[in-house]
Amino acid sequence: EAAVPTPCHMAILAIQEYVAQSGRQCHVVSQNVDGLHRRSGVSRRGISELHGNSFKAVCWQCDFEKLYDKPVHSGRNGNGRCAACLQKVPHFCHCTYE
Repeated sequence: EAAVPTPCHMAILAIQEYVAQSGRQCHVVSQNVDGLHRRSGVSRRGISELHGNSFKAVCWQCDFEKLYDKPVHSGRNGNGRCAACLQKVPHFCHCTYE
């Protein structure tokens, strides 16, 4: 929870921004779930978080996204009956949005 982006995270962001200035794309692929790439400034569209992000909540219905300072647990705010969640994964509501 107290982790902050390192100089390496900031370097990845700088490379991504540098490449974007030339009209090309640079996409980050991460296996980490700590959210430090996103906290460093890497955009939502500029990263694929293969194992998810334990600090990110997403509404599957409207795709709203919010980053938190503490890990988010599935079902924390959901009532377990969200039609959008149940359509994607029957019998389990993943809602974490507020």
